[in-house]
Amino acid sequence: MKKSSLLALVGVGLILLINIYYLIVTYCVDAPWEHDWYDTFGKIFQITSSIAWILVGQFFLILYKKSK
Repeated sequence: MKKSSLLALVGVGLILLINIYYLIVTYCVDAPWEHDWYDTFGKIFQITSSIAWILVGQFFLILYKKSK
């Protein structure tokens, strides 16, 4: 259970990191979508977001299996 809790914590940390990035970029850069780096980071963070949600989902799946 400790391992799955750690994975869920990493997943939540990644989700927070992604949200902070988009918050900072949206408010600090004028029209960020016009830059090439915005597209690159957007694709990287989409993949990272999927991995983060999988880690969080795995925690709840393990929690569900242990409760049975």
